[in-house]
Amino acid sequence: MTTVLAQLPVSAIPAFSAGFDDVTFLPVASTGPIDPEVRGDVLVVMNQRSDNLADLAARGVRWVHTISVGVENLPLDRFAELPDLVLTNSRGSGSTQIAEWVLAALLDHAKRLTDNWVVTPPNRWAYGTGTTVAGTRLGIVGFGAIGQAVARRALAFAMEVSALNRTGRSSPVDGVSMVPSLDALVSDVDHLVLAAPATAATHHMIDAKTLARMRPGAHIINIARGSLIDQEALRHALDRGRIARASLDVCDPEPLPAGHWLYEHEQVRLSPHVSWGNSDQGLDLYAPAFQDNLRRFLRGEPMHNVVDPTNRY
Repeated sequence: MTTVLAQLPVSAIPAFSAGFDDVTFLPVASTGPIDPEVRGDVLVVMNQRSDNLADLAARGVRWVHTISVGVENLPLDRFAELPDLVLTNSRGSGSTQIAEWVLAALLDHAKRLTDNWVVTPPNRWAYGTGTTVAGTRLGIVGFGAIGQAVARRALAFAMEVSALNRTGRSSPVDGVSMVPSLDALVSDVDHLVLAAPATAATHHMIDAKTLARMRPGAHIINIARGSLIDQEALRHALDRGRIARASLDVCDPEPLPAGHWLYEHEQVRLSPHVSWGNSDQGLDLYAPAFQDNLRRFLRGEPMHNVVDPTNRY
């Protein structure tokens, strides 16, 4: 019988195990030592910073699946020591939720929603301070499932959308213009969405030079990884008014320590990495991708969303 070591909230396991009566799902702790007798064929992971993943993967596991799209926090070096191990992620599973978070950030910035809520009588009634997203230019860095989901929604709001991807392929979304470089993308957009993986090539891709090329008053939205932005360069650009707002669902490090400037800056909107749907119910959205691959694993077929540990995507 196939055994899945499930490093998930216990309440989420029924969604992942549904329909697999001949597969044993064994909950395992996300921290601390594991019983020496525990072994499994598959490991499904939620918390990539778990301190026992390398140990668990060495317990006969042939396939590791992570709920997250990014894999940079997994013990990839240790996984590489297991040559027959296959690593997959949940690419595309949370794209709708994340894209909706991006649209909420866009609309909040344009409409000044969080600035205009009142709990006492304002100095002036019916005095609008917002604008519209229609006709503004949106740039997307990384044009996988998340970037494409953002683009479709932005187009529905009559935004002009351009994007950059690593392959240079034509756009799979009608109405989106592909650009050849980051410089070309950032110089002509009002809003910039970061949806690229965290790799050596994307580390601090939004640095002082890139920020200086952006339109004055631009808005940056990051739902990828905090490491894509040089945060000190961002602070300087915000303080100078070069960047009007940074809407960040991710930061570096995570969790962000108390007293960090990102908590207090007036032009920053910060959420604690929740755009993907951080709840047990939200995890149900990630079960189908795992279940599809589990069927393939049981039949000995190639799996979807295989991740190259070297490239990290």
